[in-house]
Amino acid sequence: MNYNAFISYRHSDLDMFVAKQVHKRLETFKVPRKVQKETGIKKIERVFRDQEELPIGSNLSDNISQALENSEYLIVICSPRTPESYWVQTEIKTFIEMHDRDHVLAVLIEGEPEESFPEALRFDENGNPVEPLAADVRGETRAAMKKKMPTEFMRLAAPLLHCTYDDLRQRHKERQMHRMMAIMSGVMALGVAFGGYYAYTAAQIQKNYEEKQINQSKYLSDTALDLMEDGDRITAVQVALEALPYEQDRPYVAKAEYALAQSLNVYSDGSQMGMERSLTVDQPVADFRFSPDGEKILIRDTGSKFYVFDKATGEMIFSMDAPLDEEYKIRRLTDAYLTDQDTVIAGYEECVICYDFEGNEVWNCQLDGVTDYVSFNNIYYNKDTHQTVTMSIDCVCVIDENGKIVMTYENPEVEEGQPDPRSFTSNAVAFSPDGKRFAIGRSLDILEDGTAPGSFSVFDIATGEMTEYQVPYQFVSRFIFIDDTHVAVSCDQQDPENSLLLTGNGKVCYYDLAAGSESWEYDFTFTPLTMTSSSFEFFVSDFDGDDGNHYQLLNCYVDNHFFSLDVNTGAEWFKCDKSSSITGHNWKEGDMVVLWERGGYMDVLTLEDRMEHNDNTKDTKLTILKAQARGGVIAVKQYSSPNLVLLSYPTDPNMETFIETTDSTDDAMFTEDGKYVVVRTGVSGDHTITAYDFKSGKELGSITCASYDLAVMGHDHDFFVYHQGGKDCLEKYEISDKGLELVGSMEDVYANNDNIFNLVTYSFLGYGYGGYTVIDLDTMKVSFQDDQINIHCAATGGENGNTIAFISDENVVHVKNGKTNSETLIREDSMKAILGYEGGNNLAVSPDGNYIALLCLDNQVRIYDMSKEMIIAEVPLGGRSFCFLHFTPDSQHLLMQGNDYYLHVYDIEKGAMVQDNSAQMYHISEVEYLENDKGEVEKIALHAGSVMYLLTPDTYEVTAHIINGCDISLKNDIILCAKYKAVVTFPYYTLDELYEIAEEQTGGERLSPEKRVQLNVD
Repeated sequence: MNYNAFISYRHSDLDMFVAKQVHKRLETFKVPRKVQKETGIKKIERVFRDQEELPIGSNLSDNISQALENSEYLIVICSPRTPESYWVQTEIKTFIEMHDRDHVLAVLIEGEPEESFPEALRFDENGNPVEPLAADVRGETRAAMKKKMPTEFMRLAAPLLHCTYDDLRQRHKERQMHRMMAIMSGVMALGVAFGGYYAYTAAQIQKNYEEKQINQSKYLSDTALDLMEDGDRITAVQVALEALPYEQDRPYVAKAEYALAQSLNVYSDGSQMGMERSLTVDQPVADFRFSPDGEKILIRDTGSKFYVFDKATGEMIFSMDAPLDEEYKIRRLTDAYLTDQDTVIAGYEECVICYDFEGNEVWNCQLDGVTDYVSFNNIYYNKDTHQTVTMSIDCVCVIDENGKIVMTYENPEVEEGQPDPRSFTSNAVAFSPDGKRFAIGRSLDILEDGTAPGSFSVFDIATGEMTEYQVPYQFVSRFIFIDDTHVAVSCDQQDPENSLLLTGNGKVCYYDLAAGSESWEYDFTFTPLTMTSSSFEFFVSDFDGDDGNHYQLLNCYVDNHFFSLDVNTGAEWFKCDKSSSITGHNWKEGDMVVLWERGGYMDVLTLEDRMEHNDNTKDTKLTILKAQARGGVIAVKQYSSPNLVLLSYPTDPNMETFIETTDSTDDAMFTEDGKYVVVRTGVSGDHTITAYDFKSGKELGSITCASYDLAVMGHDHDFFVYHQGGKDCLEKYEISDKGLELVGSMEDVYANNDNIFNLVTYSFLGYGYGGYTVIDLDTMKVSFQDDQINIHCAATGGENGNTIAFISDENVVHVKNGKTNSETLIREDSMKAILGYEGGNNLAVSPDGNYIALLCLDNQVRIYDMSKEMIIAEVPLGGRSFCFLHFTPDSQHLLMQGNDYYLHVYDIEKGAMVQDNSAQMYHISEVEYLENDKGEVEKIALHAGSVMYLLTPDTYEVTAHIINGCDISLKNDIILCAKYKAVVTFPYYTLDELYEIAEEQTGGERLSPEKRVQLNVD
């Protein structure tokens, strides 16, 4: 097995937190020696935890399937969100099919087992109930959950170590006791010899203190990143500063710089969603609303308190507790709205009150005398007419902007003991666009004859006149006015045997109020999870199509179903199902619609072409109960959270547009001296390579070609070289202020491989079933080649690229030296490669030509020493579907990446890993070493798809990652990014410059004493 365990979990906040904790504890658990002797297992070496959740509609990726197959156990993190996850259920079923049910473990983190365990865990293949072996870490807070982890986590570790839980727990206690005795003995011995070892001890104390500071900085860095995921960005900045040598004497930790850069939103080009800030209230958020101008946000919590925040700054403007009644009981806040007059309309069961932002009452409209005492259970505010509608089950009132009741309607009394067929429903109210009328739904009791006619009422506010309309089903759930005389209604069918339950059948109906008749109906189904109504919502969109016609659609969603209807005919225009319940939408104009899912996804649809754009799906990693977008900010309400998270598309204020292009920008690269920039554009068809002067932005020349690979250099002169695959030609152009000049061209240069250019040795490598060719890019001459042998994979290294290693048909490693024309065959049985490998590069040659690294059949990377003629290292790497191997320029370190997406760094001299599992990143394709003016490597840039990572050269830790990042020039202190049809630039920020930005964004404010205690900073 390659992995001891595979961790499957829902990618939401709490689930991810526990998954990380379990992962870390398992891989760092020190196995008691007695258990080691009894089981022969010295440690839990490898645990797989995937950090990406794939969109519905695709299959399990190769690396996930491979990891499941190669894992001994499956650990499932279980919460009430887990059964909603399609991928968790797929991973469970796939694992059981590959292995068995006995190797599945569960971790209960929230809720009860029956609501948190997926069906695949609770029932076997025959439908019989089963109970998986489970650990229980439930707690009211994360701190409480962490406290339970040391004990409960051993329930997971025991099966992985092939021992019982009781035995492991006892051995663990014995180990702790022995360790304590050893420490006590050491302290006593140290006391005896204290005088002689004073200096040594002082140095050790200082070293230990610095190590504790480093560990604390790493902890604070993780805390800052967790705060970013929770949406509390400003606090994340403050915590990251605590982890750095800023205004304090402490060691530098690269991860802290990364956390600071992330929380400051530097290097952001506005194309990626990020956390803006978190608005925190006293109790879980019940609901929220934007002000009419979108600049303020009102939050109502579950404790009947409301708060008003400034959206731009996150500052609380004011808050108001629910007032007390005559019996000193808290009045229940039913709803609240912000007006455009800087006031709040708040509805309570007996009154509606208007407050200014100082908390003073502008007016107070009492309702307890309007009708027999019945609670008014909701209010609706019309921002255009400044009117408020409030209702009880049998009475409706309209209040004007001065707090005066201008209309009252009360249902006629029914005979005692008879059912009331016309109770008003608080969740179905809508105003007409002109504000003169409003519609309200009816919740109907089943009559004695078994019938249950449904209806809704339309009121004329000026006259109080009410008109009632019949609907097919009993319960009206939502309204929307299409215009002043047309309304769409959704209604749900009640269970004829139980009026409190729904059948799951519904209809959308379209009414012409002027004609007093229904125009069309559309049937839909839903999951009846509540006793009140479906989760139905709808909105109207209109757009001009490419065909010249104007379209108006009624867009509807309920549960995870979305469908659009033609407003005029009711004909179905488009429909689709999402992976979880749809909880919000965003539509401004045109045909594009954004849907928000409870599972955390943001999905993009275009209505004109009736398409889902799954490539644009984004995972917020939040549990979204409600989402609403206004003014460039998306507000998200989460499950039982006191935080309203604000998302945005942050843009670094120092971003500048270098050039704009007419086609999509694919890449942009500096020449070595930073004087010129080469840009390639085009996605399909012809592609263009264009050179620019960096300082002026002047275009110097361009060439057009079909598909190609490109390298930009600046050795003695500034060049770019491209290889055109379709024509098998290699061309080299010199760049100057005068333009482009073709200075070298070669035909019949075949390459069937990736990574054809080596900018360390300025060489080209092409290989395939027609042999291999190595070309010196300085001279544009063939260094050496062989067209008589089939090549499965190859790599170059050595001085000036004069060494090539390749795998032949016989699965033998050939090593040739082009300078001496000698060849060595490595015939070690264990040095066999996966033939036909296409997932990256599974073979590497060191720059000094002395080491060969190969991913072998058993997923071990073996390093062969050419001078000693022997294998000197075996390193496990799960890379069957992807592998990246790269030697550093000094030939001392081997960088590796496999299916787990982690960067691993092996030190050849030490014979050990010096960096392992530090960060997950996309598939690495290129490594760039950035030197300062002194010729020292200051940063390492890893290029992985559309992301560029910056690493420290000594510890290989990530200090920043730049989405759409292309290249960096330390000579210019500039980073290039490709942003659709443009190339944009960012400053390359030093740590001191990050400090300055942090000061500006926090206003110089540090963590409060309460926050320091809460976050365990000190």
